[in-house]
Amino acid sequence: MMLAQKYAHAFINVFGSVISYDEVRYGGQAASYLYHHRRALFLLKISTLDDEVKRKGLRELCQKFKLPAAFETLIDLLLHDGRAYLFAAVLDALVLTYRKVHAIAEFHVTSASVLKPDTRVFLEKFMNGKTTSTNFYTYDLNQSLIAGVRMQSDTLLWEYSIDKKLRALARMHQF
Repeated sequence: MMLAQKYAHAFINVFGSVISYDEVRYGGQAASYLYHHRRALFLLKISTLDDEVKRKGLRELCQKFKLPAAFETLIDLLLHDGRAYLFAAVLDALVLTYRKVHAIAEFHVTSASVLKPDTRVFLEKFMNGKTTSTNFYTYDLNQSLIAGVRMQSDTLLWEYSIDKKLRALARMHQF
């Protein structure tokens, strides 16, 4: 994983000013696709498989996920170094590195019931006031919260729910 992070940092140093966060997120989606289709990752590890075959497959993946030409440079570098199998890990590390460099946080907001638009705006303003980052939000339902909301990013967690209160009571009774 450390090696993937080094490639991600180098990529950001070279192309960080010409790629957008959306393009980086598409790269994260491509990584998820590769992890879900393990056979493709396995093929990238086979040293006897011609690099041109690997290059063609990875470039088609880039086209499918609308990744800019800069990612083809990354593919060429990984192939040259004999590390094409790291492509998915580099894409994942790239998302985290880009977020860190550009002070971006992705919050996954879960609630026990569907949130009204004005409630979403209120929650977003609340979290924006607590952070100095540029925040993006995705919403999901989780009825195990019973009632309430949970907002979580890579580094922050804020929750106000009955489930949280029940967990706290359970911990108190364990001691």
